[in-house]
Amino acid sequence: MVDVRKIEWVEQLEDMIKQNRYMVLTGFQGLSVEQLENLRGSLYELDSEFCVVKNRLAKLAFERAETAELKTDEKVAEEVETAVLELKLADLDGAGPAKVKALEEAGFNEVADVALAAAEELQEISGVGPALAEKLKASADSLLSEQPVEQSGGDHQVEETADITAGEGSLAAAVSTHLRGSTAIVFTNNEISQVASILVKFRDKTEILELKAGVIEQELIDSEKLERIAELPPRKQLLTALAISLNSPIQKLARYLIDPIYKFVDVLNQVKKEKENQ
Repeated sequence: MVDVRKIEWVEQLEDMIKQNRYMVLTGFQGLSVEQLENLRGSLYELDSEFCVVKNRLAKLAFERAETAELKTDEKVAEEVETAVLELKLADLDGAGPAKVKALEEAGFNEVADVALAAAEELQEISGVGPALAEKLKASADSLLSEQPVEQSGGDHQVEETADITAGEGSLAAAVSTHLRGSTAIVFTNNEISQVASILVKFRDKTEILELKAGVIEQELIDSEKLERIAELPPRKQLLTALAISLNSPIQKLARYLIDPIYKFVDVLNQVKKEKENQ
């Protein structure tokens, strides 16, 4: 049975896709929890949200956002069931019952929590050494990437779920090519240049964050265009510069038109004075 929370998550992501004019797809593998929180805080100041997503569910949400078809809860559940890979801490390679309990007690309740954690943070958990920490993180990254992961000490294997086919030429189809590996999407209705600037600076500082692609008004742009947008000044500054450039020729025209009038008045005054002196 599909977890109701997964259905709600797809519906919420669908709403965010519809309600936000701009999106940036990023790869976050290797970010620590502290780095993630710092990035989220910077984006929050611009009314932007950084959301870690599961690729299969994100594909489904983008696909649903492009169709006006109203679907029953049963139909949504059916779609989610075919798209979702139910991830549990027990699916992590090297995470037996005792380790799962230790992870949960340490605040790591989901696979994404493990993927986002630094290896040093995992090593603080009782019974987790450097090798196991790296093993847990690698397994978590692979599960979130939804690639097959061979489990040691047994024949169990996590299988890839079937691809969701979006219409050719659609935004969902374009975006799906970037839904690989770890994925987080930044949603915003604020100035995309400022949001992109924050992401580019954060990437350059950490050398970890990956800029996969952007979405502007339902059009996909590549990472190179996104970086060029990051170099643009804020919208208010652009509008001010535009106003000055537009106003400048008008002022010149006004002076050109008014100057002859002033000169003509001067001539009349001079003629008046000459007549008065006669």
